[in-house]
Amino acid sequence: MKFDSKESLILDIYRSQILSLYIKEWGQPENRWIFKKENDIPLEIYFFPRKDNDSISRIATIGIGLISQFKKQKFNFEYLFALPYGFVEKNEEMIVKYLLDIALHLSKSEAESDIRVISEINVAPNCFLQKSILVDEARGEAEELADIFIAEKFNNVALRWVIPVYKDEADFILKNGIEEFDCLESSSNLSLVDINRNSFLDTLIY
Repeated sequence: MKFDSKESLILDIYRSQILSLYIKEWGQPENRWIFKKENDIPLEIYFFPRKDNDSISRIATIGIGLISQFKKQKFNFEYLFALPYGFVEKNEEMIVKYLLDIALHLSKSEAESDIRVISEINVAPNCFLQKSILVDEARGEAEELADIFIAEKFNNVALRWVIPVYKDEADFILKNGIEEFDCLESSSNLSLVDINRNSFLDTLIY
């Protein structure tokens, strides 16, 4: 998608609105990556280290929702990884590239709903035990991030949580729905943000 100088102001407004909310919730970013092909919309990924006593780091996109807007898609999303700080420190560049691949993949097709499952991802880095992805509401984050106003005549943008899951979990969600998966999670002592966890289905008693 071509992006010319006349649209650069739109990008500046878009970035400012979203980045200000990110900083308000998570503090100053520690790093930023910019991915851009000639004349295309630049995509940015920001790394926010853990804040205060929080053990979770956040890596979030800015720009994917702008692509969706120009394509006139129904849903405009930005995407977030919430992962343990130590894990991100060791694998930062791989995680950033992985999030970029996922976000670009999701932007290529119109979402039928705001919850999506990718059952198998060939580009998943080896540092992830989970090779599938659940895209869900950004649970535990500020409500402001669920419905971000950009400007008049511009669709609002929502932040979505990209959650690494096991393939059996992805298949379970596709078959039984997200509510049943939530029940599995709540009945276990495991956390979705723990990338060293076992599958929630391992806790089932047959």
